[in-house]
Amino acid sequence: MNVFHRQNQDFNLTRRKSEGGPPSWTSSVVLFIVFLVGLGVYYRSLGGDFVNVDDLHYIKENGYIRDFSWNGVFQIFSQVIVANYFPLQILSYAIDFAIWGLNPWGYRFTNLLFHVGNGYLVYLIFRRLLKGGFWLPLAGSLIFVLHPVNVESVAWISERKNVLSSFFLLVSFLFYFCYLDGRSRGASYAGSLGFFLLALLAKVSAVVLPCLLILYDICWTSRSPREWVKDKIPFLIISAFFSGLAVYIYHMQKIIPPFHGGHPVYTFFTMANVVVDYILSLIVPIYLYFYYETHIVRSVWEPQILLSLSFLAIIVFLSFRWVRENRPLLFCLLWFFIPLLPVLNIVPLSILRADRYLYLSSIGFSFLLVWGIPKIFRLYGRGLRWVQVAVFILIFGFLGLFTEKQAGIWKNTLTLWSHHLHHCSGQAVAFVGLGNAARDGEKYSLAIHYFKEALRRKPREPSILSNLGDVYLTVGRVEEARELFQQALIIDPNFADAQVNIGIVYFKMGEETLALEAFEKAKK
Repeated sequence: MNVFHRQNQDFNLTRRKSEGGPPSWTSSVVLFIVFLVGLGVYYRSLGGDFVNVDDLHYIKENGYIRDFSWNGVFQIFSQVIVANYFPLQILSYAIDFAIWGLNPWGYRFTNLLFHVGNGYLVYLIFRRLLKGGFWLPLAGSLIFVLHPVNVESVAWISERKNVLSSFFLLVSFLFYFCYLDGRSRGASYAGSLGFFLLALLAKVSAVVLPCLLILYDICWTSRSPREWVKDKIPFLIISAFFSGLAVYIYHMQKIIPPFHGGHPVYTFFTMANVVVDYILSLIVPIYLYFYYETHIVRSVWEPQILLSLSFLAIIVFLSFRWVRENRPLLFCLLWFFIPLLPVLNIVPLSILRADRYLYLSSIGFSFLLVWGIPKIFRLYGRGLRWVQVAVFILIFGFLGLFTEKQAGIWKNTLTLWSHHLHHCSGQAVAFVGLGNAARDGEKYSLAIHYFKEALRRKPREPSILSNLGDVYLTVGRVEEARELFQQALIIDPNFADAQVNIGIVYFKMGEETLALEAFEKAKK
């Protein structure tokens, strides 16, 4: 008997059904509980407005969502929209628009429904991994639903793609369980593959699903290594196609930045620190912000990177031990790391760190708690069952308190950036956000103040120069606007917004030839 089969005797859940499992009606009870809990912590964000970070592009100014005809749906699936090819995300907005118009409440409520649905799917997956039962899978589901790192994915309308893609990915996982159990194997496999495709059409980061399926095979079944890979080949082919498509689209849109710090090694060191920050955010989710200014590591001898690399090296070492000795722990660990692969800047991204990147990874953390805490009490705290219950209640209360607070931050643009400014006053991005909000509200003097504050912190940032110039242009200070646009173009000659704006300036000044030249450069 090989090692994989021996371990399967202890915790294989793919073939064996739990004795005395919960009755079927408990699933409806769980869904109701998860919905109430989700509504209880996210109610503050439901009455909010669109925020000026992508919501305008995806919804308020997006003509594609206004046509829900067959031709409109065809256009959604045949176009790159907002520099991405996520047609199911756009289609979901089109459905929202058909129902709610431009009432942000409906869009926010839809996000919450998908998050609740994901919480229920997590319950079903955990019920399988934890040999049936009711309370522990429910506890794991609630930890996932309540965790503050997920607020950004739920309360921010533009992050619909995250909750939507995760929903289809988790459904695909459940169909894969049916396939392993031998229930209509052909149909179950096709269902798993089909929902995987839907997940990718919502967000390309779902390409990690084949790795998660292999992880499940390794940790919870007695299948051979050949079987781990054999039935994942169609998944891997689809993943490779969508990964290549995403890189091609981003390359054509010219939005793939250079490696942070100018070299892949610097990016690697920086992301090592970010990964440790992610782990800390899951364990102590207190200091969470919309935007993180991440320090670029340029030397391996910096104290923080030495600590981070040492910590990650210990995790890698433990992983090799756990593959034979403690596979549930390996499952938790790798379920944290695998969903992060698309956002670890292997292909450079403009963003180094964001809470929304932890949405799927938080499932691994949730499972770690509901598997690990009872195990600790079985080993060291026999007879302390109510203490174990109290520990989970404290976890729910802690997470719920901070999630309710974090959700309120996303009520509107002002609350979002004011919170960021209060806690990160040295960052220019908060002043830019507030400046954009003031400009959109036609409070131009206030907008000028905020943009100047941002410029004081980042004097060579082309986008800030252009934003301030745009306000000057609006209030008739044309010459000052021209100077700012010219400064922006000296720093970045290919900055399209500044080219368009300086073209408008030239047009207002009667220099039509120069205006046309600027517009042509912007097109290029």
